[in-house]
Amino acid sequence: MNIRINLLPPEARRQAWSTKRIMAAVAILTIIVLAGLYMYNLYLSWNLERQLAAARNQYELLRPAREKMLAANSVEQQIAAKQNILVGLTRERRSWYAVLTHFGTVMPDKVWLTELSLVEKGALRLKGMAAAYPDIATFMERFSRDELLGEPLLISAERDSALPATRFEMILRFKGL
Repeated sequence: MNIRINLLPPEARRQAWSTKRIMAAVAILTIIVLAGLYMYNLYLSWNLERQLAAARNQYELLRPAREKMLAANSVEQQIAAKQNILVGLTRERRSWYAVLTHFGTVMPDKVWLTELSLVEKGALRLKGMAAAYPDIATFMERFSRDELLGEPLLISAERDSALPATRFEMILRFKGL
């Protein structure tokens, strides 16, 4: 066993750890920590680049589907615009099919229409035949009570000598116009 006795004053004594050694240890430790942080950031960067490459590949695989989706959206917008135009037009106009169907419910049995035309906005010219004058009167009376059509105006009514019928012509206006 070796015992060492240092009889030098405390200022002159050699320290157990020298300042150079402590600085060297701190420097080495700092380099190790910085190298670790650098390697960790390098790993994170590599991992993010790998994920970015995978996302780009996925995006490239989905590009045809995206283009089809954009084309479908464009077509859908065109259809919606056409439907809006159609809805606007149907609000402004009356359906002739509905008007003619309504005529079928109002017409008496002994009255026949030969011509139906639009005279002006909201007015129809009717030409036809009836078995007798009372049938024309019934026809006009039904239209005067009708909720869609009204204000019948008889222009002419004359007995046809060649046929056992009465020819008539009248103007009929839509109510509310």
